[in-house]
Amino acid sequence: MKQKGASYRILLRCSLLILTLGILLCGAVRSFGESEPPSNAFDMEEQLIIPTNKTQITLRTGPGFFYPVKQTLTECEKLEVLEKGLWYKVRYEDTSGYVYSALFVDEEGFAANRLDGAYIGIDFAASYNAHSIGLGTQVNIALANLLKAALEEAGATVIMPRTDIGNEELQSAIVRAEIFNKYDCDIIYHFDTGAEPSQTMSGPHICLTPDSGLERAAEILSADLRALAGKEGSDVREQTADVFLNHVKSPAMLIVPGYITSDQDWKLFGDEAYRNNIAVRIREFTVDYIYEYKLDGGSATGNL
Repeated sequence: MKQKGASYRILLRCSLLILTLGILLCGAVRSFGESEPPSNAFDMEEQLIIPTNKTQITLRTGPGFFYPVKQTLTECEKLEVLEKGLWYKVRYEDTSGYVYSALFVDEEGFAANRLDGAYIGIDFAASYNAHSIGLGTQVNIALANLLKAALEEAGATVIMPRTDIGNEELQSAIVRAEIFNKYDCDIIYHFDTGAEPSQTMSGPHICLTPDSGLERAAEILSADLRALAGKEGSDVREQTADVFLNHVKSPAMLIVPGYITSDQDWKLFGDEAYRNNIAVRIREFTVDYIYEYKLDGGSATGNL
């Protein structure tokens, strides 16, 4: 009987210990989930984007490690933050979920509508006949529309007189330039994909009028676009014969994203991710341009 009583006492103590641990664990989990956000978490008075260099991000259905995994992102540079806390509610494309805050670089968070109030112009060159649209024109239209969407997503007002080539009146570069001249655009991007007889010509470059004042800014954007295409350095050229650049009054850049006669460039143009990245690079450059030059009173020929 004594052995049996001792066994009951051991069992009772074990039960009490398990119950105590359970209570402590529940309290810890609740405290963990309800704890205050880190002191360096950014202000959420407006929606922000947080960049992250993590190669894998796990979205959960709720704010805690015990919630099921909703989606695992293997390639993710930034997420839109909807709510902040120890766990951030985020949106990635069409999916929302919760991510542990330690994954983010809070100090680098920026406003989702950081181009609010900016007026950006987009234009493209076109070549076609009664039967078909030129290959370069197809690339120009695709990039122009991708950039338009990317800039509008960041809050910019985009002035883009044509999104295709259906309007005969807008075929005139002078007519389009006069439309842009009705607005005080912060900057205008004009796409014109190159076509050269030699396949040795490849990679992006930017053209400016001699008095544009955008030399240093163009070098930075050119280097970004060339790096994206696997090229080194920057390539900025003087252009005196472009009708559109000569008639538009706002600061403008002619962006040559590459050459349709280059096998390397043509392969890149066919890559949807590459085209999207061009739009993103130009958008992020635009943010730097607006904040460094327009708002801070910097010079477009100085360093960003």
